Amino acid sequence: MTFGNLCAGSLELASKVLQRAGFTEYLDSIPRSSLFTCTPDEFEAVASSEESQAVGPDLVVKAVLRLGEEGFDATEEIAWLAER
Repeated sequence: MTFGNLCAGSLELASKVLQRAGFTEYLDSIPRSSLFTCTPDEFEAVASSEESQAVGPDLVVKAVLRLGEEGFDATEEIAWLAER
């Protein structure tokens, strides 16, 4: 699955977190689009990997907050996390 990162918006930070954690890779040098490199069945294993664990929790929190604030029709889970 491919998605646009909105280049300077809230999705840009979320895409950076996903890429650093090993869930996605950028499709070009501008990081305007990302491609998931794993299937949903593999998400738990990727989240438990060293690469994923090395992503700073502050960056993850900031990305979740931005997603919750921007009105992307965030899932209930994202909205709940953003409120915390």
